Amino acid sequence: MPDRASAFEIAKKEYRPYVERGDTIEYTKTTYFGVGTRDYSMATGGYFNGTKLKANEVVISFPSGEFYKFTLEEIWKAVKQGQEQLSLF
Repeated sequence: MPDRASAFEIAKKEYRPYVERGDTIEYTKTTYFGVGTRDYSMATGGYFNGTKLKANEVVISFPSGEFYKFTLEEIWKAVKQGQEQLSLF
């Protein structure tokens, strides 16, 4: 079963290319970015289960019914910290 930590790793993986190319959180809020695979779905802003999400909220849901919510700020910070750690080596 997926847990919050593995859901967060998915969010980082999906957003990493956008962070690395310099997209801003403000810009990303306007894109309603989403991903759908057989293993998970991810949505930014819009609606999830009939509830309106804030523009900076990201929900990752799994076929098992579990879902986790993060903010773009959390994801951007984690991706950037990972970049800084890699540049130390």
